[in-house]
Amino acid sequence: MRAVLSVGAKPTTVVKRNVLLSACLCTSILVGVSAVGAQTPPAPQIDPAIVLRDNDAPALRREEAARALLLRQTAQSRHLIVAVLENTADSAGQIAAARAIATGAEQSADYLVPLRLMMGTDRSLTDAGAQALAAYKDNVEALRLLTNFASSRQQREADRLIAIRAIGNTSSKAAAEFLITLVLRDDDTQRIAGSAADALAEMTGRYENGQEAGRWQKWWADNSGKSEAQWRQELQAYQASRYMQMRQRYEQLTGELQSILTRAYENTPAAQQSSLLLAYLRSTDPEIRRNGAVIVHAEAMAARPISPEAREQLRSMVSDNSREVRLAVATAMLAANDPAAFDALLLQIQREPDPTVRAALAAPLASVGDLRAVPALLKMLNDPLAATATAGAAALRELGVLLRETDPALAKQVSNELQAVLARLGDAASSLPLREAIAEALVPLRDAGMVPTLYRLLREAGSARIRWAALRALGELRDPKTADTIARYLEDRESGVRLEAVRSLGKTSATEFGEELFRRMSPVEETDASVREEAWNVLQTTFVALPLEQLPTWIQRFSADPSRRAVVLRAVLRREEARKDAPLIASANQRLGSALMEMNQPVEAAAEYKAALVYYQSLPVAQEMVVEQLVGQYLLALVRSRNYSEAAVFSSELLGKQAAYQQTVGVLLRNEVRALMEQNRPADALALIDTSRKISPSLAERYLAELTSMERQLRQSAPATDPALAAP
Repeated sequence: MRAVLSVGAKPTTVVKRNVLLSACLCTSILVGVSAVGAQTPPAPQIDPAIVLRDNDAPALRREEAARALLLRQTAQSRHLIVAVLENTADSAGQIAAARAIATGAEQSADYLVPLRLMMGTDRSLTDAGAQALAAYKDNVEALRLLTNFASSRQQREADRLIAIRAIGNTSSKAAAEFLITLVLRDDDTQRIAGSAADALAEMTGRYENGQEAGRWQKWWADNSGKSEAQWRQELQAYQASRYMQMRQRYEQLTGELQSILTRAYENTPAAQQSSLLLAYLRSTDPEIRRNGAVIVHAEAMAARPISPEAREQLRSMVSDNSREVRLAVATAMLAANDPAAFDALLLQIQREPDPTVRAALAAPLASVGDLRAVPALLKMLNDPLAATATAGAAALRELGVLLRETDPALAKQVSNELQAVLARLGDAASSLPLREAIAEALVPLRDAGMVPTLYRLLREAGSARIRWAALRALGELRDPKTADTIARYLEDRESGVRLEAVRSLGKTSATEFGEELFRRMSPVEETDASVREEAWNVLQTTFVALPLEQLPTWIQRFSADPSRRAVVLRAVLRREEARKDAPLIASANQRLGSALMEMNQPVEAAAEYKAALVYYQSLPVAQEMVVEQLVGQYLLALVRSRNYSEAAVFSSELLGKQAAYQQTVGVLLRNEVRALMEQNRPADALALIDTSRKISPSLAERYLAELTSMERQLRQSAPATDPALAAP
């Protein structure tokens, strides 16, 4: 929970009160849940050095031991603290020592480098080290270590954010100047800039500036000329030295409180959990109410039922007097998706004074799917804080499909307003997140009048997300006239944009861009496998619409790729079937069957070969070469698909009509048995031999003899443990 201090005030009594309240709550809950005995004897006095190095000691006791050692301010105690800070095998000890240093008990230069080296290895270690460095007053080296870490792009962004927040807890003018540079930089992430703005607000109390770079720039222009003494004098009360210690203590206590409340809830019998949760939500303490909302969120995310009483109570908490509670309730409402909360959410978002809470309320409001939210969300687009306006645009995006399908007039109004805001924003770097959100909100509206705006967005070189959204919106319009523009972005430097260009071509006029899509399928031209795959997905939809005379070219292009060749051949087959051209249908059947055999799909191949064979055998003048080829292909497909009975019937028909097929049938069956033996498939080989003996008229003696020899070889080499293969 954030405790705001007014400039010129003493260390806040509000923080003191909340610390004591949370401590009392933690104690009472622990007593109630754990049933700790009331007459526990006092613990014996132990050397703090022993406690600090005891891995089994509670975290608070280790921190107190470290503080006791710091207060000694001896060479021996400093040496021990440094040793603990550098002991990477005991992260809990490192954290305890760092937290003790952060309280200001002693701030020796000996601890600076060890504290810095803690950072960047683990989130908890980074936080403890950064807070300790931030606690060094008037220490240029400590601030330098913090700012170097916070500005280093080699560090994880999450760790940099921790360091930035810690810098916000300092009070020097140099620290403020560093944070200002992060806010105004346009070559870092938005989260870094936003965190720096939050840290400045924490340092100065200027929460009304939010994350607006322009406001902070103006504020710095008004204050940068002040002397260090004047600067410190103005911030002295706000950044009182005891405040950091009390806030750290308070946050630790509230964190423990949340853990205790959650464990108590989880350990409560299921039949009583609803009553306990309701008690949390109705508590007079905001931290307990907030934790109740957190539990509701967890339950909703786990798809567990939430009682009607808890839902009703949560609705009433949308307007809670605690900012943190309202934030937690907004998050819980989004997970719970409670339509009955709509009126409360709508009323609160219209009167909510905190821009961050307004932003948090937008998503649950939109999730209900009630278009009465649209006016309030449109108003948010003009919010002075860009983050709040961005949340409004994101919420409008969620309502886009519903708008388009149920209220076209309102959808057009939303489209016009979104475009008007875009035009007003220009291309300032500070407005980029909002412009990205607006571009995405345009996608589901499918407003034909937005095409000029989308073309303008495509020229946004600094944001792949905007170009992606513009292409997606153009694709949703399904207007062939936009295809030429879309196709240009097949060469975009960002793979995500290229992928969307491919998809959007598929929705507009892909048939005219077959060559471009084919190039995107080449690893030489396209490095991203997902783009190559999508290019094929779109290209294959064009074959049914291309002129028939163009398809042989595509068949040739995929000569080494039977799966893709089969797609083109199926398109040819459908086209010939539509024209009822029997000879070409049969030819397509045969070629498709060959492609399917290459793909190891003999069952499907057999059907295609059979269709072709039936046609050629029906001709009054037999085409013997084609028929003989098809006979072999069809029989091979039957055998490869293990349809041995059908293979025997077909072979019998062949030999019954014409003895000349002895060689075709005999050689093929012999070769297939041999292949099965080489593949170590003795059971299949014996089954095929047995089937071959059932052919009538029978196979020639030489083929039967070869099959018998192979059978003997199979049975002799069969393991003794397999009686099915043993000699009869």
